[in-house]
Amino acid sequence: MSNLLEQHIAHFDDVQSPRLLHMDVWSQNILVDSTGHVTGLVDFDRAVWGDPEI
Repeated sequence: MSNLLEQHIAHFDDVQSPRLLHMDVWSQNILVDSTGHVTGLVDFDRAVWGDPEI
């Protein structure tokens, strides 16, 4: 088990540009204006910096 990362390290090469990922998107955390346009997100306590494939 200690060499698990070494066995699968090639899978990590695909991440080209990490992004800020919210990880808690649901209706309570989405700000919408009166015309229905999304204007923002709140509650970033579960946000992570990582692979956008998540």
